[in-house]
Amino acid sequence: MTFGERKDLKKIIATNKRRAAAMERRVMDYLDGYRVPMSGAGSIKGDGLGYCELGPFIVECKYSAQLGKANVPRLFLDTRWLKKLELEVKYMRARFGVLVGHFHDIKHDYAFIRKDWYER
Repeated sequence: MTFGERKDLKKIIATNKRRAAAMERRVMDYLDGYRVPMSGAGSIKGDGLGYCELGPFIVECKYSAQLGKANVPRLFLDTRWLKKLELEVKYMRARFGVLVGHFHDIKHDYAFIRKDWYER
């Protein structure tokens, strides 16, 4: 990798981090919750923490700017994210967790929640 390629890669990574942080702020504002700065580094886990009538819940946000075939945005659902969310819910003694995904240049967010958490 050349110096110029490394410099371009650093710009892309910085841009994606800004987009991900903006997504976290937007999602937590919508849910009337709190964004966790440097999520996972401290004692509070997850990207966000919200409260509802059931109690506290954890939010994990995933932003994707990847393009697949025919320039269609894509986001791979990594089962490790789900396992991590389950552990964070347990660690924080939250009632449930939500994984929120967003595709670059797509208007809507998409939420994933474990079925048994939803049925409570």
